[in-house]
Amino acid sequence: MRPGARLTLDVTVHESRISASRPELGIVRWQWTMQNQRLEQVLDLEATSMFNHMSGISGTLR
Repeated sequence: MRPGARLTLDVTVHESRISASRPELGIVRWQWTMQNQRLEQVLDLEATSMFNHMSGISGTLR
């Protein structure tokens, strides 16, 4: 990639859940794919991430 490249990022959430052992944490398994302006794939990342879970807040894991 070069400065000024146009990048497009797509994010897909494969799974989201509350941690069984630590219910204050949410777990998300997701995939990021990125393409440059020539539609060449420059990133393909699948990750599992943990986030603080706050019940009752809009947009949180349920």
